[in-house]
Amino acid sequence: FEARRAELEKIAADKLVAHYVAAARKAGYTPAIKAEGNGQMVSGRRAADGGAFYVIVEGQGGSSTADLVVNNGL
Repeated sequence: FEARRAELEKIAADKLVAHYVAAARKAGYTPAIKAEGNGQMVSGRRAADGGAFYVIVEGQGGSSTADLVVNNGL
C-alpha cells in the first residue's frame, strides 16, 4: 500500500489537470481551464442537470495537490 501511495503522490500538475479535464468530459461536463494563484483551476458545468465542479491544482516539481468542490445540481 505504501509503495502505491508514494507512486500516486508523485503526479505532475499538468497530468493531474489533464486527468480532471478528461474525467469531466466523460461525465458530460463542459470543462474550462484558467490560471488560479500558483496553479490552475479546472471547472465545468453539466447542462443536463446543472451539476458543477471546480478543482484547483497546484504543483511543484513532480508532486501536486488538488482541492475539489462539487455541486450535484438539481
